[in-house]
Parts: sequence; structure tokens; C-alpha cells
Amino acid sequence: MKTRNRNKIALGILTLFLAFSSCEENEIPLFDTDNGRAIAGFNNPTSSASIIFNPAADTQNVITVGVSTLSDSDRAVQLELDAANTTLDPIYYTISDLSPVIPAGEFTTDIIITTLGSTDLPESGSVIALNLNSVDGAEILTTSRSSLTVGLSVECPEVDFASIPGTYTITVDEFETSVGDSQFEIVAGPGANQFTMVNPFDHPNPDAGGAQNYDVVIDVSPDTGAVTVPRQPAWHCISFGCEFGEGRVDGIGLSLTCIGQISFTLSHTVDAGSFGSYALVVQKN
Repeated sequence: MKTRNRNKIALGILTLFLAFSSCEENEIPLFDTDNGRAIAGFNNPTSSASIIFNPAADTQNVITVGVSTLSDSDRAVQLELDAANTTLDPIYYTISDLSPVIPAGEFTTDIIITTLGSTDLPESGSVIALNLNSVDGAEILTTSRSSLTVGLSVECPEVDFASIPGTYTITVDEFETSVGDSQFEIVAGPGANQFTMVNPFDHPNPDAGGAQNYDVVIDVSPDTGAVTVPRQPAWHCISFGCEFGEGRVDGIGLSLTCIGQISFTLSHTVDAGSFGSYALVVQKN
């Protein structure tokens, strides 16, 4: 009986050792947090993160670096801005400290990335890339999250539907669609969560006796401000001296009511084919 019990104990120790070995190869081991192996990395669950960019105000966003064990002394952390992979212009953000400290008796330290509100929005898809170079008294494994790519979620604190109607000015028109004075009205309707851009491009419709009746209806999400533009006539090729007939638009966009701005990516098509997708930005007067 004693020999059999010793065998069971030995088998249990071997099983436990194999379990920890397997864990070490695939993830940060969190056993024995007071005395075990110290493994460091970004605490983000993936290699990417998203922070808020509020165009109306500066916004603090928290990124965390952690270690798997406690220490009775402070641990210095060394981070690096990966300039080769960072595409966000530094006018849009600040970073609190690239050399923070994990205090004694703590598992983590926070880095504050503050996005700086601006009506001149950052380029879509811009990111901040960070590398974790070292943490005193801790290892950074090949399986640790030692690099983090931080993207932006551009959004207002809330969508103010009542503020959307009004007079707007076209500030960006990559397709050069407008043939008028670049100003137009947005009115509520015709349906729920819909707004009408009243002939935004000033195109006459020869089929309507030359009247300027190319209104564009947009759908706006009351939760996020996301804009959908169903395909519809929006301009006429005769205004450009060509013979392709009516031009249609469809696409997506974002209504930022906190700064009175709506941005679109619109696809322009005629019966003969597509001209491609172009940016359109309008600003409330």
C-alpha cells in the first residue's frame, strides 16, 4: 500500500510539472504569485487596442503593463514608441510616461494616452505602436505581449439628433461634385432616423425641367452616429459636359454632432460604370 501511494504522489508531481511546462509555452503562468516566475507584458487581451478620440475634448485612455508576481521593491518599466509603425500625427495625442514604475506590492502600472480634441480629424486608420522593452526583475517571453498597436475610435460622447438640421458648408469634396456655392441645408425626414441633404451639389436635373432636385437622403444611427447612404441619384453628368446621364451615390459616413461635422465615403456611379469612392466632409455653419 505504501509503495502504491508513493507512486501516486510521484505521478501527481509529474502531471503538475507537465501542466506548468505546457502553460509556460503558451501563456503567462500565474501560479505562485508571491514567489513564482515573473513574466511581464501588456495586459491587453490582444496585440491591438482601441482608444477614444473625442473631437470636442481631450480624452484620457488607459493602457496597462503587468507582471505575474509581486515584488517588495518598485519595478522600472521601459516602453518605446515604435516610430516606424506609428502613423498617428503627434499633434493628436500625448503619452504620460514611457518609463513608468510598477510600485512595490502591485501587479500593474498604467500609461495614459491622451487624445487631443480637434475638428481637424486624424487620418482614418492611424495608429500608435508601442513596444515593451524591459521590466526590472521580470522576463519578457516570446509569447508575452511585448508590442501593442493602438487604433482610434472617433466618436462624440452622444449623438444629438436635434442639432443635425441646419446649414452646412462642404469643406472636402474629393470628387469635386459640387457645381454651386458649397452651402446647402439638411432637414429632418422623410423617415425615422433619416435626414435630407437638400440638393447638396447644386446640379440641375434636365428631366425635371432644369430644377435642382437632387436631394440626398441619409440614415443616421441614434446610438453611434454612423451614417448610411442608400444608392440614389445625386448629380447629373450634363453639369460636367459629359453624356453619362444621372450620377448616383451610395456609401457610409459618421455624424459627429459634438462638432457639427458629417464625413462620408461616397461611391459615384453612372450606368456606364463606377468612378470610384471619394471623401466628402460637411461642416455645420
